Parts: sequence; structure tokens; C-alpha cells
Amino acid sequence: MKEIVLEVDDSFGETYQGTYTFSGITWGKYTQIMKKHTVTNQGVVYTDELKMNADLILATLKSQPQTTPVTMETLTSENPEKGIPPMLGAKLLECACKVSGLDRTDFFRDSSLLPQKQP
Repeated sequence: MKEIVLEVDDSFGETYQGTYTFSGITWGKYTQIMKKHTVTNQGVVYTDELKMNADLILATLKSQPQTTPVTMETLTSENPEKGIPPMLGAKLLECACKVSGLDRTDFFRDSSLLPQKQP
């Protein structure tokens, strides 16, 4: 599988500075992530996009700086003191999708293809 190497300068602070290496995931892993964060209740599909994106980043992230700034907690935190800066998170997700051959929109299930609840 191919790899993507992302070099992050000190724009987001010293904690995040360094080299991040991403490696593609398999269809099986992609499907597990989708299922883990998608629930159907009475014909309505609920997807926790934040956790799904975080899992995708973590599944593809093979190495990061020794400070280990990327964790499930930092990716999902709403606290500015503990969370990943928004633009860094977007770049990490872009790398995770690209290395796995996914367009960002591909990662979300097309709800129009799911069985619809009849009135």
C-alpha cells in the first residue's frame, strides 16, 4: 500500500510539529469503521461523523511525533486546550482519505441507497 508523509511545521505549536506517516486501509477495515459509527433506529440512519473521521485518521496513521499529539481524545475533544486545531484535523483527514483512495464524500454512506421506511 502507498504511504503519505505529512510534515507539519510549528504553525500549530511545538506539540504538533513533526512527521506524520499515513498508510492505506483495507476495504474490511473501512467497513468496520463505518459499521461501528452508524446506527439504524426505526429506519432512520444516525452516523457519528466525528468519531468515524477520528477512527479513519487513527487507522491510517502509522507514525507521528514522539509527543503523540493525535489520539481519539484529541481528535474528538471540544476543549480548545485538549483538541486538535481545526485546520490540522482537516489536513489529517485529507491525508487519511487520500492514502486509502477515498474521496471525503465516499466515506459517508449514501442514505438514498438504504431501504426507506414506508409510511
